[in-house]
Amino acid sequence: MTRARYRYCPGCGARIDVDPPGRCPGCGEAFWSNAKPCAGTVIVHGGRALLVRRAIPPHVGRWDVPGGFCDGAELPADTAVREAREETGLDIVLGPLLGMWNDSYAGDDPPSITLNHYYLASAEEIQGLTLDDENSEAAWFGPDEIPWDDLSYPDHLPAVLRAWIDQPGARTGEGGTGQRAMP
Repeated sequence: MTRARYRYCPGCGARIDVDPPGRCPGCGEAFWSNAKPCAGTVIVHGGRALLVRRAIPPHVGRWDVPGGFCDGAELPADTAVREAREETGLDIVLGPLLGMWNDSYAGDDPPSITLNHYYLASAEEIQGLTLDDENSEAAWFGPDEIPWDDLSYPDHLPAVLRAWIDQPGARTGEGGTGQRAMP
């Protein structure tokens, strides 16, 4: 994971070269590199997970799961549902939290540290699958079909997909989901 190194003071704008946490030698401004919350879903239907191919940086052309940054005080579960709807057009049923992983978002300069929450989910109706402009393609992959060498976010997405595969029933298509998410 890449650390976010400050090149300019967030207080006075002076040129610095300091790893957070730290202080600007000129004005004394304290700064940190707090993780940005993100959330995503492993949407499963018939024992297969939906992956989307990224059409925007970072990781253009690589497979990902629907997800993104939490907006303001938005809870990660609500972000997961919103991002799934925005990126795929699907209304999902949110299942259990698969886990949380730290990473860095290479699209920011310096890279932002992220705290990524991933949920298992299912879609009640998959016929409405429509992609937004962030993705160029979507496909369903079984546990033995995951394109491991072509995944975005290689520092955590493989672990997310392994967490799904390790769920009881994932290989048979009977893996659990959960309660309907709040709209």
